[in-house]
Amino acid sequence: MKRYWFASIVTFLLAVVLLVPVFSFAAGAQEPLLTDEWMEFRRDLAEWQSEKFLQALDIMQAGFQEAEAVVVELGGSIGFPDLTSPRAEVLSLASDVASAADDAQSREALSQLHAYINDFAAGGRARGDNIKQQVDALIATLRDSVKAEVDLFVEGLKETTRDEIESLKEDYRQTLVADVGGSPTEEQQATIQQQVRGYVQELAAQKQTENKALVEAMVAELSQPNIDGMTRLRQAFEDIQTNLNDHKAQVEAEAKEFQERRKALILKTVDARLAEAQQRWAALSPEQKTKLGIANLETELASARAQLEADLQAAVGEGAIQQALQSFRTRWQDAAKEVEANRMTAQELSETLLPKLTTQEEKLIQLIETLRDNHPGSETVQAAYQTVLAEVQQLIQACNQVSAETPASELAPALQQLQADADHAKQLLEAFKSNTEKPSSEGTEQ
Repeated sequence: MKRYWFASIVTFLLAVVLLVPVFSFAAGAQEPLLTDEWMEFRRDLAEWQSEKFLQALDIMQAGFQEAEAVVVELGGSIGFPDLTSPRAEVLSLASDVASAADDAQSREALSQLHAYINDFAAGGRARGDNIKQQVDALIATLRDSVKAEVDLFVEGLKETTRDEIESLKEDYRQTLVADVGGSPTEEQQATIQQQVRGYVQELAAQKQTENKALVEAMVAELSQPNIDGMTRLRQAFEDIQTNLNDHKAQVEAEAKEFQERRKALILKTVDARLAEAQQRWAALSPEQKTKLGIANLETELASARAQLEADLQAAVGEGAIQQALQSFRTRWQDAAKEVEANRMTAQELSETLLPKLTTQEEKLIQLIETLRDNHPGSETVQAAYQTVLAEVQQLIQACNQVSAETPASELAPALQQLQADADHAKQLLEAFKSNTEKPSSEGTEQ
């Protein structure tokens, strides 16, 4: 029997170009800039993406309807995916983006729209596999139906052929007997029997050839409608994939316009943030700018901004855009950290040090009193710790006297001296411990 079914059905993957218009170039929570423009961009993007998604659903729906008509003609049925629910869901999610009240709601609504479209696309292979299984089942049903009819025809043909051969065989034998005349001798009977066998063999071979042609003709007759139907069904599926591919190409072309618009808005946001920073720097005196390193910061940020623009222009995919943004964020944050380090005044430093120094002073006093009580002869160690205690008390006094205008550099010598004294005292204490912790030999001798 000829094979008239095909082995596989195309799987459906809905490919949709997604943009993620979420941009923040600095760490930490900041008020969003250009909120109205970003929200307008998201509304336009959501409207466009939902429109393209629905167009893809229309392509699939039209293809499913064509395929279903063919399946019905073949006497079968296939449960194609219901696209009503995804259509309504995407329209609702796009509406949420359009009606968002603020920047946070706008971001969240667009994120939910993207998540739904991504999930739908991810389910494309499962939908295709489900359709393929149903088509394979239909093919098996059609094949079994044809086989059943052909098997029934073959059984009838075998019986008819046997009767026909038996009848022709007897007619041929009677003819041979009549040709002999009278009663044939044993030798003549043997000859007649041999001739009959040869005749039956030739007749059986002839009938086999004729019957094979009849069976093949019947298979072709029964199978041709199924062959034609399955060819049309396969073409319907291929048309869906072709139309989706064409649609995808159109989407990708239109997505480039949104991508360029997004890049421009990113740079505009960066410029707004830079302008905001420069406005704060304008209130500083030249001395403060020099002390903080503002000039170096402005140079670094201008360079980072120029590099970001160049990287965005060269970026093709979302990964390249995110990489460009991350590079800019890193340069911004690193430059800001240097300014922050320079910005700390002696007052801020003293406010950080005082609690630690006070606690350290208390510990030193307690330690010195313990040493004095338990080791009255350890004047060297006690003197060393008295020196460190004096340095701590002097630094505490200095911290109490600083103001917002005091540069942090004035505390640096005192901190360095305190560190040196503390290291020296630590060495003396270790030496003292090693001398006092030696095991005594008293009581060990017998």
